[in-house]
This record gives sequence, C-alpha cells and structure tokens, in this order.
Amino acid sequence: MSRSYTPRFVVGRTSNALLQRFFSDHRPFDDLDWEKLKENDVEPILERLQVLKEAQRRQIGVAWRKVHALADAQGTAVLIAAARDIGLNIADQLTAKRNAYERAFWCLLEYPHLLDSQRIYAHIYAFSKPCLETRVGFPQRKVIITKAKLNDLRQQIQSLYQKEEQRGDMCKMDYRERDGIHLIHAYPSDYDDEIESYGSDGELNTVSVKPPFHIAFYLDGSAGSVAMLAKGGADKREALFKGFSTSILRCPTVPKPEKKTY
Repeated sequence: MSRSYTPRFVVGRTSNALLQRFFSDHRPFDDLDWEKLKENDVEPILERLQVLKEAQRRQIGVAWRKVHALADAQGTAVLIAAARDIGLNIADQLTAKRNAYERAFWCLLEYPHLLDSQRIYAHIYAFSKPCLETRVGFPQRKVIITKAKLNDLRQQIQSLYQKEEQRGDMCKMDYRERDGIHLIHAYPSDYDDEIESYGSDGELNTVSVKPPFHIAFYLDGSAGSVAMLAKGGADKREALFKGFSTSILRCPTVPKPEKKTY
C-alpha cells in the first residue's frame, strides 16, 4: 500500500453498510441517519469519530491500519490464504465486494481473528520467513496476562533496544486473547526520520518522525508454545524471548532447538 494511512482514506472507500455495522455500538453514531447519508460522505462520520475517547480512537486506528495495509490484490490473496489455514473458504464472498478496502473491512467484521493471524501480520509488517520463530516447552498452563506483566515486557523491550542503538523509546503495546491464543503486539519507535507532510495550511513541509518497528508474540498456554515475529539477529531474538519469558510467563526461556544433523 503506497499511500499513508488516514481514517479519511478508509472511510471514503468503505460502504456505509459496513461502516454502520462497525459503529453500531458506538454512542456518538446513534443519531446518524445512515439511510440518508450519501455514500462516501465522510465528514459526518469523521466528526463523530473525533468525539470518541482517545483509547477508542486508537483501537479503531489499529484495526483500520490493518484494513489499509490489506487493501490491494495481494492483501486479498493473503486474506483468502489465512482463511484457508483455519478451514474457511471466503473467496466467493470477497469477490462480490466492490473493492479491496471492502474485502478487508468485511473480514474485520466477520472474522476479526484473521487479521491477528501470523500470516496476516507477516504480510502487513513485512516480516520475512526467517522472522518467525516458535519455541515449545514452556509450562503448559492457563496464563493470565496483567497490565503489570505487559508493562514489564515493555520495559524489557525498551531496555534491549536502547543499550547500543538508542531505539525503543515510546514503546506501545496492543494485547488481545482469542480462543486461548494471546497476541501481544509491541511497536517501539525506530530511528529518527524525516517525511514530507501537508500541514493545516495546505503547505508541504518536512517533519521529523520516529516510525515504529514491530514485534509480535503469540502465546498458547495450553500447548506451552510461544511464536515470535521479529526482525534482527540471533542475539536480539534470544533476548526478546528471554524478556517475554521472564515478564509474561515468569519462567526461564526455552532454548532454541538445535539443528538436526544427519
């Protein structure tokens, strides 16, 4: 997806019917007459979006950024493949949608767990095959993840990337649990960068930003397994597994399996 994400971009390319379903339990939208609202009339929707609490807007932003990243032909193909991984065939339903935005947005409504799958995350955040590592052998038990544990993991990640590289500040985290699988998505800020952006006066300016890099952990407590999506060398990945083990599971990390020789 070449264009940067904005809520306006997603709203303008998604049907009112899908947007109405998405906002059905958001109070600021109770008085919106969806039947009279013209397709792609984004202003009434964006105005109400700004009334929501910051935490709600951020949650919506996380979901819509995924939709934006999947809104092309390749994204549609990945959605179909991710669905097949769990025994679903959604190709016909997606073909009936008018554009790739609606295909991704429909999946967000119908199968939100798809957008949290390892295949989808690898596509959205440009993780290559070597970025995925799974370790088995952790204690098999029900895991309760608290704010304190998440804060411990955040501090572990910040410390890891600030020692030598001065990265990792402003680390944010999203946490979800679906069907016994815990997903923790961390995105610390990356190196300083400069991008061109239009200001409120319509002029093109250069602004300084710290774009995030991404780390995703998938924990299956009943199986005693942890899968991690992260870029970096072996030492960095080992440190990430150690930080996750000590902060979330409160146990030593499982060593990386040795390669078999024949």
